[in-house]
Amino acid sequence: EIDDPPVIIFVKGDRSVLMHTDSIAIVGTRHPTDFGKNSARRIGGRLAEEGIAVVSGLAQGCDTSAHEGCIASAGRTIAVLAHGLDMVYPKSNAELAERILEQGGTLVSEYPIKTEPQRNYYAERDRIQSALSKVILVIETDLDGGTMHTVRFAQKQGRQLACLVHPSEYLDEPSIEGNRMLLRDGLAFPVADPSDLRDLICR
Repeated sequence: EIDDPPVIIFVKGDRSVLMHTDSIAIVGTRHPTDFGKNSARRIGGRLAEEGIAVVSGLAQGCDTSAHEGCIASAGRTIAVLAHGLDMVYPKSNAELAERILEQGGTLVSEYPIKTEPQRNYYAERDRIQSALSKVILVIETDLDGGTMHTVRFAQKQGRQLACLVHPSEYLDEPSIEGNRMLLRDGLAFPVADPSDLRDLICR
């Protein structure tokens, strides 16, 4: 379902999780608000409790929180990387990557071993995050953030798109301008409380 699909996918871990039909991607900025960080962790955990695999990119911020929340609830999570599987970037998430593998998750990349991360590789990997997921949930993004690459791929691939709704005290935060735009224009399903999340899972 990708216009330019990878010729080869490299996988480390249990590849059966890649066939999970109800996987949901949780994506967002590397510099979230406390509300965004806590929400990503809580939602990752809730999805795990529902038996849904969490897809993200192992980056700092929202990605890290989503993976951690999933693992804390004994779930399986998929990390799509922008470099070879012989390394973890950022290095601060090396231990998290090991915990993902120990719990039956997987690391995925289209780049061969010894491939260093490059700026454009992050945008390219976003199309794989979207393709592996039934729904893409945006925790926080500004208008020009890398998360918007995933949003565009989700739209192109016909994926369902959802956005976290923030309390009023966060509405002036630059890191949620993308959320506000997507919700205002009716391009994303709003997630404001647990009942919205249940609807999202069942859609």
